[in-house]
Formats: sequence, structure tokens, C-alpha cells
Amino acid sequence: MQFYARLRKDERFAPAFSPELDIVVFLPSESSREKAASRSRRVFDAAAKRDLHLAVAELPVRFWSNGALANFSSTETVTCLRSVLMKPEHLEWIEPIWERLLQAHSNTES
Repeated sequence: MQFYARLRKDERFAPAFSPELDIVVFLPSESSREKAASRSRRVFDAAAKRDLHLAVAELPVRFWSNGALANFSSTETVTCLRSVLMKPEHLEWIEPIWERLLQAHSNTES
């Protein structure tokens, strides 16, 4: 949940619903669903180059109840990023994971 908490506090990201497990789904904050989806793919590629392995998922926009995608129909989907931190030893990796994500995000600015 530490990773989710960081995403919630950072205006560069829009996490989806509060996770029940340690599976966190999030988007780069952008002005449109299309831009967020495109940036998600670019962050995914940039993160992999930094040995941070995220997943790309296509999820309904209704998963973002925080208003990040409020202008869209609940049946529409968006390409987003997914991270799974399930092992106790992942806790000590939160800081390096966060730093790599921020670097990947910075390298995808247009």
C-alpha cells in the first residue's frame, strides 16, 4: 500500500481504486484518455529500460472514481499501468521502484 500512497500524493499520476491486494493500477495524469493511454505505453517502455517491469492493462474508466477520467462513459476503457508488490521483501524496494518510475515518467514528457 506504500506504493499506492505515493501515487495518490503525486500529481503526475492517477491511481485507480484503492487496492485490496498489492496490485496497483495507475495512469500518468494527462488531459485526455487517449493521451494517458499513450503515455502509459511510453512509461512502460522507459521503465523496462530501467529494469522496472510494469504491466500494461486495458481497464474500464469507471475504476477511476477519483475524477481523473470523469468526462468519459463508464463503458469506455483506458490503457494503464499495473504494478504487483506481493512479497514482504518488496517493501525495501519501494524507494528504488519509485525513483525508476519517476525517471521513466520524466523521459516520456512531450
